[in-house]
Amino acid sequence: MSKNSTLFFDHKSEWSHIKDSLLSYYLKPYVTKIVHTGRPLIYVDGFAGPGVFNDGELGSPLIACQKIKEAVEESRVKDINVKKVF
Repeated sequence: MSKNSTLFFDHKSEWSHIKDSLLSYYLKPYVTKIVHTGRPLIYVDGFAGPGVFNDGELGSPLIACQKIKEAVEESRVKDINVKKVF
C-alpha cells in the first residue's frame, strides 16, 4: 500500500528546513565564486519541492533563485551564464 502524500507539501519537513538553511547560507558565495571563473553555471535540484508550501513558506526553488540572483546582481562580471533546472 502506498503512503498518502496529499499533505506532503502542507508545510516543510525537518530535512527541507535543513536543505533550505544550507542553500541560504552557501549558495550565494558559491555562485559568486563560480561566476568569476567565466564558466557557465548549471544549478540542478532534482529534489525541488514547490516554490511555496501550502503554509506560505518559500521552498528550495525560490530560495535558490533568490540567492543566485543576489550573487549575479552583486557581481562585476559581465555576460554571466546561469541555468537553473528544478
